[in-house]
Amino acid sequence: MARDEAELYIEARHRLGEAIIWHVARQRLMWIDLLDPALFEHDLATGQTQSRRLALPPPIGAIAAHQQTRPTP
Repeated sequence: MARDEAELYIEARHRLGEAIIWHVARQRLMWIDLLDPALFEHDLATGQTQSRRLALPPPIGAIAAHQQTRPTP
């Protein structure tokens, strides 16, 4: 019987990372830390991961991407 194995792809420091999404417009993986509210953003092209704290009370449960558009002048 074959054994499933996990591989660490992105090393990010968080308490509970969840809700990963692909943001099409930004071409990045994004996820949140539910227990220590922060938004993580990973650029596949450069391999860089950035994070920023969110001014929200824990636990937070999800994120959603949107593309903001401006009216054509």
